[in-house]
Amino acid sequence: MATFCECDSSHKNLGVKSCPIVVKTKKKDFFVSIMASDGTRNSILSTDFVGGVLPEAYILGKLNESDPTKRWFPTPDKYENVTPGMTDTKTEEFNSGRVERVQSGVRTFEGDIVNQDSTLASKILSFGCSDFGTFEVFIDNAIRGEVNDDKTELFPLKIEEGTLDARDIETVEGNSVQRIKVTYQFSNLVDESKFMVIPGASIETDLLKANGLLDGTTNVLSSPSITSTTMSANVTFNCFGTFGSISYIQGLDVVADWELLDGVTPVTIATITDLNNDGTQLDFVFTLTAATTLTLNYIGVPANATLQGFDIDSVDFTTP
Repeated sequence: MATFCECDSSHKNLGVKSCPIVVKTKKKDFFVSIMASDGTRNSILSTDFVGGVLPEAYILGKLNESDPTKRWFPTPDKYENVTPGMTDTKTEEFNSGRVERVQSGVRTFEGDIVNQDSTLASKILSFGCSDFGTFEVFIDNAIRGEVNDDKTELFPLKIEEGTLDARDIETVEGNSVQRIKVTYQFSNLVDESKFMVIPGASIETDLLKANGLLDGTTNVLSSPSITSTTMSANVTFNCFGTFGSISYIQGLDVVADWELLDGVTPVTIATITDLNNDGTQLDFVFTLTAATTLTLNYIGVPANATLQGFDIDSVDFTTP
């Protein structure tokens, strides 16, 4: 909300810099929970910078954070037809004609995500009833948030609970393409006087190309049979795909991207072979000496923030 005045505050000087920081068109949201599961408030710290730059490794870590309450969830591609707005300020008029402000207007947002699977709308709506906010990303790669009083933390801008909407708008023949229309309203607790930007030049990665994680499910195959040192599985996409067909995630035959545990004890994976080179059967060979129940975890992280990462369910299986 805009700060109109404060009691007992002095007038502010109105001088400006010769090179003002003016935000460009907004093109992306990085949705993030306001509070993490450990009770801390999510933010970017001034100490997260290295040599005045927010490193690639920092962004990569946020995108692939194992705790979803600390993870950053970027919207895909770039928004089109961006329409920022403001709700009306509420006022009360007295019989004398005097008008008093009851509540300031708050910022609103509308933007289109073009040519994406309609399932994306339901994924975006999953944030709708939670306590979450956004780090706004602009066309020049800048991030905007809300700074604390001593300027050591930049917080996501809180989105009013229940205002997020995402709906699939189908193609109109000869007139328009398919789109997901995203709208929401910022919380009236957001203080515009504390808006602050991290310039794109101070961010090591291209945020506009950053990818959110794709969900996958690990499926243990019944054939070939599990042995004391071998197991076969595949990983299928969650939600995305067409009825009657199965889509497999490929490129998962890297040993370092997987963790095999006997309780809490690591079990060495010797090799992973993509038998058909299409993800339908991954053959795992590992070392084991006794029958037990093992847990298979995907722990792979892409090399940089613009490559695709995955959030793949863990799975248990029992060796004979």
